[in-house]
Amino acid sequence: QKVCEATEGDSAETGQTFRTKHASLATAQVFEILVRNSQRDTYGNEEEEDEKMTLSQSCLAFLMAVSSFHELRDCMRDQEKARSCATVLKCEEMLHRPTVQDVTIEQTWTGRSWKVLMNCLRSADRLDSRKKVAFRALVRIADVLEGRTDSVHKKVGSGVTRLASREKQMWDEAAIRHQLLFLDDGEWDDRTEQVQSFCVDGPVDLLNYLLNSDTKEVEKKYAELADPAITFYSETRNSCIQVVEQAQKEFFDDFDKSSIGSVDIDSADDDEYASKRGRDIMMEKLSQVPREAAVTDGESFLHAPEKFVDTRSPDFEYFFLPGGLGHISRSFIVAPSLRALNAVLEVAPSRTSRDQVIARFRDLRLVHKLLSLLHSTDFLGCHNAAKTLRLLSIVFDLVETPVDESAPEMGHYSLALPSTRLACLDCLMRFVSLLVQPLLTALKNTHQTPLSRHELTLGSEICRLAFKVSQSIPTVMFFRPGETIQLMKKQDLALALQEDPEGDVFEKVHRDVWADWKHRVNPWCWERVYHRFFHSDMAVALVGLLIFDLSLDAGGSTGNAIDANFASLRSAKVGIGQFATDVLCAMLVQNPGMKYEILEAFAMAETFFQRSVRPSFLHELLSRMNLGLYEKAIGGLLTAHEEGRGVRNPNVVCRRVVSAVVQDPGLPGGATPDCTVVVTQMSHGPVASGQFWLLSQGFTGLPLVSHKTACAVCARHEFCPAPPEVNVRRDLSELKAVYRGFGEQYLIALWKNNSWTTIICEKTHDRGFLLGAMELLSAKTMNTRARIFDDVAFQKAVLAKVGREEVLLCACFATLDGGPFWGKAPRFFVLTDKSYFEMEVNWGKWRPQGEDSDDITFMTLAPPLFQDEGEDAFNVAPDLLEEIQQAHVAREKRTAMGRKLQDNGADSSDEEDIAEMIELEDQEKPHVVLAIEGPGTDVDSLLSVHRKLDIGDLEDVCFEPTSHPRLTLNLGAVITIEFWDDSARESWRWGLAHALTKSGKTFQREWRTQVKPDEDEDSD
Repeated sequence: QKVCEATEGDSAETGQTFRTKHASLATAQVFEILVRNSQRDTYGNEEEEDEKMTLSQSCLAFLMAVSSFHELRDCMRDQEKARSCATVLKCEEMLHRPTVQDVTIEQTWTGRSWKVLMNCLRSADRLDSRKKVAFRALVRIADVLEGRTDSVHKKVGSGVTRLASREKQMWDEAAIRHQLLFLDDGEWDDRTEQVQSFCVDGPVDLLNYLLNSDTKEVEKKYAELADPAITFYSETRNSCIQVVEQAQKEFFDDFDKSSIGSVDIDSADDDEYASKRGRDIMMEKLSQVPREAAVTDGESFLHAPEKFVDTRSPDFEYFFLPGGLGHISRSFIVAPSLRALNAVLEVAPSRTSRDQVIARFRDLRLVHKLLSLLHSTDFLGCHNAAKTLRLLSIVFDLVETPVDESAPEMGHYSLALPSTRLACLDCLMRFVSLLVQPLLTALKNTHQTPLSRHELTLGSEICRLAFKVSQSIPTVMFFRPGETIQLMKKQDLALALQEDPEGDVFEKVHRDVWADWKHRVNPWCWERVYHRFFHSDMAVALVGLLIFDLSLDAGGSTGNAIDANFASLRSAKVGIGQFATDVLCAMLVQNPGMKYEILEAFAMAETFFQRSVRPSFLHELLSRMNLGLYEKAIGGLLTAHEEGRGVRNPNVVCRRVVSAVVQDPGLPGGATPDCTVVVTQMSHGPVASGQFWLLSQGFTGLPLVSHKTACAVCARHEFCPAPPEVNVRRDLSELKAVYRGFGEQYLIALWKNNSWTTIICEKTHDRGFLLGAMELLSAKTMNTRARIFDDVAFQKAVLAKVGREEVLLCACFATLDGGPFWGKAPRFFVLTDKSYFEMEVNWGKWRPQGEDSDDITFMTLAPPLFQDEGEDAFNVAPDLLEEIQQAHVAREKRTAMGRKLQDNGADSSDEEDIAEMIELEDQEKPHVVLAIEGPGTDVDSLLSVHRKLDIGDLEDVCFEPTSHPRLTLNLGAVITIEFWDDSARESWRWGLAHALTKSGKTFQREWRTQVKPDEDEDSD
């Protein structure tokens, strides 16, 4: 081993000679020794077993050394080595005591192959899924797919103790992506091949290995629940058809048929009468149809536990089960399997691989397998229920990854069928209903015992999945475009033509009345789906999670101290406030009948449990609900706008509506702080396209425009139905690129005419949804869609002002309090662990960057609050990290070139072809860069610092209980920041907690009764 590892000093030449001439033969002989030694049966003799383990560890150390050299790895991969690996693992399981040291042969290069390890799990002599060796194999599969390097760990493999502690944790997406930087070139290329191979059959093989007789019974029960959902789809559709036919008949019976021939087609009065009467009849009939009962656990064959297990118990997440048989908890078998599936979704080497796994998991039968697997383990153990919900929220995000309805049908289980799509969403919500029942029990006891970290994480993932389902419901089309028009033409067509042979009157009536109905039948069906999915228990659970989330912000469960315990809670609660609020707003907009249950849940929390709700949060909730009503209404208005442009039979569907500050050449004066950005998808006949709109006025109630009343009739907090003014309309096919801004609020859209639109979103999480919708609708295929770049120039400007020695915690656009917002430019505020910055952006100095912006690693503003200092921590010097990042960018470029060669039918493993292709692309880059001719972004003058203050001088922090989220900081100078949404201010609350905790200063929370004269509530 020492000779093999020698690379420096007097032994370097000897080491090189050994690796060149003898390593292959030595490796084969060591494998043979290890196999023979592993087959020895020590018959319980501990001394002899220790001697056996010493020899095995020596062999293992040599094989780990060989695996670390790129040029020797080929000799570790052949069929004989794979068989030896399987033999060693099986012998360890059968002949070793479960508590002795592990022989981690799977952590050599031979074991860095999911196929080799999967053969150990599915062969005739497969590993026992109840024992630790199978657990280690599953962990290794997940590590390989996730991109965990072997080069920064111990020379001897990691044992089950450390592996088990790792699997107990919830996934950290930022950490997963960060560890990819540390793969060497061989590991990078090998992982790409492993993931591409795994995406074909790996997910199914993995689930089949884990399923047993008990889980198959549960799987059958889930399958039985699919039929009622498909029946619900058919019954809802038939009910709508009957309502339309009956309403249409009543309309024609009420219409004066004797006057048909004399009706003035261009008469506005007749149009108004026909449209009003037709809509009234339809709405009356639709409201009379009874709703189907909501999905609850009582209707299903599956029963929820009354409460979750006590996560504070010392027996919770115990690795070995009692009995001395070496059996381990089922939770530790499921956890690495879920992590392997998450790896190919979150950090897949290509979008093709990711989409392949998503398409595979959208098979209803595979969903049943995955959910039934959870019933064989504890829901909270290793966060398995939360991890499963995270996976499903990615797979069934039907907005971000739409179903390819042009793909060949897959039979009864194809998601291209709307009924099957509804059945999948129904299955997910039934499983969520199982989790809601015990979660409600835990929430009711939070006044005595706060939610544990496991329960809080599960609640966060329930909110995330519920949000994804609520967004995906409109993708279930009960009636296709044109289908309702054909249906409505059937009734009384003959009678109308008898009185009016030319058919003009009937066509006019149809266009004004029945064409309006086609926009109402699908929303009516969706309302019934909302009622089925989001029942009263779900509403109460969402409100309960929101209330608990708000109480954590105010120090609930941690007392008055601002300490590490308080700051560390942020990672567990991420997503609750955002997703739960969005789901509640969707419920209020799409299913107004739920408003009483939701209001009652808020009232009970405040009355009986003494849990107050921040006024700024309530204001944001009402604003989001108004925005939902606006989104619901705007489709018809924009459809009418397109008809006015001469488009025949357009059908405009809103995909995203965002309130923002916008700069665009098409706006009056080039910019406005009062703007609504709308992304739509329009279908007219077989053609579908995306549009980008900038609208003004016609909508009030948002913090950005609360100081400027756009309507003299409607109150500021109410939805204003006044039609908006269309300032800008662009086809998204003209979108060239989108620059994702530094922070979470802004993006810049670059158009093909080399103009650009700067959008600063009011809500911190709207940017991601808007960017995704614009990219998706810019073109039909992935290769022709608009490129997405990170705005590295802005990042450079921020780092130049802040300095690389400070840790960025928060950054957002907001305004300084002290006057109306109207006419005031937003400022950019930055919080680090040492300083507070107040900056102004000179957007006139910004220019689009070229494709070389990809060569710079983009920073995120979500660093771990407390770094893991253990063996798995990747803490390196800044200079070395920059070198690692540059190598990582080069590897990504080489992988992309390999895929291009493969697409062209060439050998993607030919290094010379790849290098030549990269060189040619670099030579051609000046012809294809996205930067505008002329000077680039002036980084030095892009940002100007108005104020910089030391956090160490902080004397007082005040979160004011006003309807608009304000934060007052006493840093020697008193500063009051008015944020644009409640979530942004809460990010600063947690960022300040982190900064104060790291500084070592002691702060206490207190509630003051002395407030400003214009306020009527306490502040904390």
